[in-house]
Amino acid sequence: MLTLKQSKIVPTLLLLLLTFLNSYSSAQSDSKKISLIFPAFASSEPYATIGYKIFKDFYLSKGFKVDPTAEHGLIVIPNKVDEKVVVTLLWTNTLPQKIMDFCVNNEVFYIDHPNKDSLSSEGKVVREYITREFMSDYRKIKDFSVALTVILSKNNFENELEEFIIKNL
Repeated sequence: MLTLKQSKIVPTLLLLLLTFLNSYSSAQSDSKKISLIFPAFASSEPYATIGYKIFKDFYLSKGFKVDPTAEHGLIVIPNKVDEKVVVTLLWTNTLPQKIMDFCVNNEVFYIDHPNKDSLSSEGKVVREYITREFMSDYRKIKDFSVALTVILSKNNFENELEEFIIKNL
């Protein structure tokens, strides 16, 4: 038989354990999302399109979900130079999740709206969505020292890029 004090401690410990397990599992699922960002350059657009597909297939095969609002991202900059394609990779992060949630809940994208108080409550979901999308575009490059650059042949771009990804990511 449990004492009164023990009977209060057991549910509290159980709640703490469940909270820990829930936060651990959500942290694991968050780490399996990635954003792929390909800046648009007219001269290298075909290489960006091919590159996006190759990177997406690679990350999907590794169990990642490709999500433009993911906390972790990869900027891929393909640039055609003569008969070569120079590809640079930079790892990025969005704002921390707590800051992102604060900005979304307070609809910071609409902070300068002249009639913010008169906005309808029905549109709150849309305003939060737009704020999250807008805020997720702000990215911080993790470390310039780990940026990767590779020079690939224009004629064998797909195969060389696939080999590079397999060896380096």
